[in-house]
Amino acid sequence: MNGFCASLLDIFCRNLQELNHLISQSNFPSHNIYILPEERSFVTPFSSYENVRAQLEGFSELLCLGSWDFVISLSENDIPLRNIDDLAAALSPYRGFSFLSLPPNSAKYEEESALNDIVFSACDGFVYKVAHKKPTSKIRIFRTSGRGAFSRDFTAYLVNETKRSEVLNDHQFYLQTDILPDESYISTVLMNSPHRDSVYFASIFGTMDIEVGNYLSEFYICKNHSQLECSGIEELISKSHSSFFVRFRSQPPPDIRAFTLSLAKDNYYGLFEKYFPPILQRLIVEDAVKRFLAKEKLPSNNLHVESIVKFHITPSLVPRDPCCSSHSLTSYSEITDFTYWIVANLFNSTSGKYIEARLMVPSLQNRFCFSDGDLRMAFISPWIGHLEPSDRQFSRFTPEIIMPLPFGPAFTDDILINLFFSTEVVNSKCKTDHKGNPILSPMNTKNFTDFIIVNLRLISPNYEEKCATNILLNWKNEETKTTSTQQKKRAIVKSFVMRCNNMEPGKWTLQIREMEPVKSDVYHFPLYLFDIQTSGDLASQLNELVHLWDLKRFLLLNNENSFKFFESETQDENLDIPKKKIKLSDFHNSENAKHQRSGNSDFHQWFICTGGFASTFSLCLLIVLVYYRKSRFHQNLIWVLLLSMILIVLLQIALYLTLCGQ
Repeated sequence: MNGFCASLLDIFCRNLQELNHLISQSNFPSHNIYILPEERSFVTPFSSYENVRAQLEGFSELLCLGSWDFVISLSENDIPLRNIDDLAAALSPYRGFSFLSLPPNSAKYEEESALNDIVFSACDGFVYKVAHKKPTSKIRIFRTSGRGAFSRDFTAYLVNETKRSEVLNDHQFYLQTDILPDESYISTVLMNSPHRDSVYFASIFGTMDIEVGNYLSEFYICKNHSQLECSGIEELISKSHSSFFVRFRSQPPPDIRAFTLSLAKDNYYGLFEKYFPPILQRLIVEDAVKRFLAKEKLPSNNLHVESIVKFHITPSLVPRDPCCSSHSLTSYSEITDFTYWIVANLFNSTSGKYIEARLMVPSLQNRFCFSDGDLRMAFISPWIGHLEPSDRQFSRFTPEIIMPLPFGPAFTDDILINLFFSTEVVNSKCKTDHKGNPILSPMNTKNFTDFIIVNLRLISPNYEEKCATNILLNWKNEETKTTSTQQKKRAIVKSFVMRCNNMEPGKWTLQIREMEPVKSDVYHFPLYLFDIQTSGDLASQLNELVHLWDLKRFLLLNNENSFKFFESETQDENLDIPKKKIKLSDFHNSENAKHQRSGNSDFHQWFICTGGFASTFSLCLLIVLVYYRKSRFHQNLIWVLLLSMILIVLLQIALYLTLCGQ
């Protein structure tokens, strides 16, 4: 069980022998599967505490089976969308943190439903309403999906009554007899514990319905499928970008289930072959190496890229922009940031050795969030092809709207624009560069049937206005999402397509401005298009594309398992995790030995390299001699002082030659 992630799977099976037989035929590594003893297994009726108890039994057992960082609770209805390496990469920056699928809801108890006052209990596979209980004011009840990824520290706190607070222990019966313990127990313990400050909300899990779509795609994987299956496959692809597991509300068709499992077997990356050529992967690594060498002030020919070993694209579980982490935007979890994790073999020309490098390179965001005004987020996607189902060219490109790529297909005729309006108070960390008059909506006015007019302009790579239009956004009869807090907050999404024929490759700029009832400042959104279909001037385009990825982490691993850690100047304000930097032996040559130091500040380096060490000691000796100039010194003591000064000077010279590269 030693590893990064541990998974807890709750399976409905009354026959243990049948379960073992199914596992033996599943081709799973049996040494990595542990089944709880039969005396610790029991029936888990829906909406009962037994569901929670089954998880706690599994958590307790996992804590005794080895080292791991996260535990993920699964049911037999959860199917993996991505492989375990992708999941481990996405979780790796957040050791010690826990993840819930959605922010938990909590309300004051006098406003809660009367169901909170009723005692529910399970018996023989059924849940009964058996009594009433007095509401408590000592803890707050939180409700959300019980699925998530939990840190080892919180898991130990959850199952150990000696670690839990006295209040939580006193309210165990209250929590266990809730109407939906599987939605309230773990989230309530988490949010009433010392670990409440180490929880994030991310869509690790997804849920989907199998419904007949209103289109039939030309996407290649759908050519041999029915309209029902094709619609489901396309939705699966879209969810696989932002989620790692999917749960179907009803039994999916066999082809849908098989396709889901194929994504988890690395077929996911086969979807990008024609959009993301292997040469682009190599260019991204080469560009990252150049940035690393420039940052460390090393020769540009010090490291050479030999090969790409592993390549992962994962959703960023925590938004890089704090303005994108508001609760009103969490519901739109499929719109997320993406991070590329690359393992490459490098050759060190100085030492003549091969070194493995692990890179974290976030891609340029395709969403933009704001702190001022009612416009909180804008999402722009050129990955829509044509939206006319009758058109045979409907899917020249993939019909997905959300793609984990920072560029879109050139020569497209339209782009999709989503504008997210909200009145929610923004995070204190949310600070945007936008100055002046923001875009406002009539959401705060008494007359909710008002409208605003927004002007859209597309500026071509040649700085010419290619297309322009005005869009009327009407709020009449608009349904709004509200929260359970005292002051209800509205969140509205407006989606529309902007037509612009034959958009050539290069950097485009979308300009958005509110025109009526008041004029706002102009919002600028970059949009990069890449000619996927033709080879053309491929080299020039690729060299421009590599700048759409930012170098966040650069980790080197040699045979002695020592590391060098690099973080770019662009810090993630939404992630406060201690950064560790450890010296990498035999990597730098003597000319650049000063870069081997991992803990010295600029002041320490200046102090040593300018002779401050010897000068300070000499000054102290001089002060002593001057102070006692009229006293009688023993001759041997004077020789000791002079000899000490000589040794200090020699030590200063040695430090200068060793650390300062002279």
